Amino acid sequence: MKIIRNIGIVVATFLLIVSCEPKQYIVSEVTEVDVSAVPEIELKGIATNLDIMGVREIGIIDDYFVAATTNPAGQIRIFNKNTFQELAILCPEGRARADLIYPFHTPLQLVTKNGIPTLLIVDNNSVIKSINLRKSVTAEYAVVDTIIKAICEPVDGYSLYVGNNRWLDYHGIYFDDPRDNICTAPTFIVKYKNGKIEIPLFGDIKKMESTPWTSAYYVGKAVPRPSGGKAVFAMYVLDYINIFDIDSLSVKTIHNCNRVTIDEPTGINYIRNIPLNCTSLATTDDLIITATWECSYYEYMENPNIPVHIRIWNWTGELLYRFSMDHCLTGVAYDKENMILYGLDSGDEKIYSYDISPYLSIDK
Repeated sequence: MKIIRNIGIVVATFLLIVSCEPKQYIVSEVTEVDVSAVPEIELKGIATNLDIMGVREIGIIDDYFVAATTNPAGQIRIFNKNTFQELAILCPEGRARADLIYPFHTPLQLVTKNGIPTLLIVDNNSVIKSINLRKSVTAEYAVVDTIIKAICEPVDGYSLYVGNNRWLDYHGIYFDDPRDNICTAPTFIVKYKNGKIEIPLFGDIKKMESTPWTSAYYVGKAVPRPSGGKAVFAMYVLDYINIFDIDSLSVKTIHNCNRVTIDEPTGINYIRNIPLNCTSLATTDDLIITATWECSYYEYMENPNIPVHIRIWNWTGELLYRFSMDHCLTGVAYDKENMILYGLDSGDEKIYSYDISPYLSIDK
């Protein structure tokens, strides 16, 4: 009986120690950045002459300005980025190889594959179509080089092409039992031809008061670097961006030290009152561009046209520039040759240009 009693004491002590250990919600290297230390410059946009019905996302690669639309007659439109001359209307709604059924579950990916500007798009949450933009502009229909199976997630998840036939699979938050709010944090897995390996970012799950809010806490947007080798994941609610290095299989997390952390107390009312983070995300080979609301959920619901703020980072996680915009931009794209930032205001479906060349320092 004494032995049993001693074993019971040991087990109880162990459980007490385990239960008292602080939870580790983010397991990556976290760098605190004072975003307010970088001066913010106010910008006024100029409306372009691009008239794109149902535009929902924009991007730039090579000499192409790419717009994704909800127009079933042509869901992808290609323009010359310098003159805005329309070069091709691609991907009508349909089931043929050059068509798209439902392409808007995930972000557009504009990457360079074998030196060719390429559009990667997930269609019908089931396949990834790799569209050769040069051949498509010449042929005036989508020339699909390859079609591969996509990962399918009930809430959030997709595959990013990160160069050298590698993919970064983003698996969104997974609910083992939504009724009891039992869930698993998102994961990021590098997939090779002959294997795969996870890059750890999240540890313990941070649960909210209900399943939808737990999901909202972790949702974000991931975009690859066009030339490959890296990707960035920006969270919508919390002020974190996470930069993945595919070669070293590591991730660097940047947190705005002026905003709440994932460790702080949470609840529905608490989350509704904290400033929201990323609304849109774009990349070049040198830069990461994030658009943030910097207003609370309540403020956004009262005025969904609140102008956004732009932050420009390099791929080492250094914040270079901040801009205060004059529109609520739900999509951004950057022309690095001409140093022009483009923003999509989905409220009026207009695309605005911002010349930021006077503000960019050559030493950054």
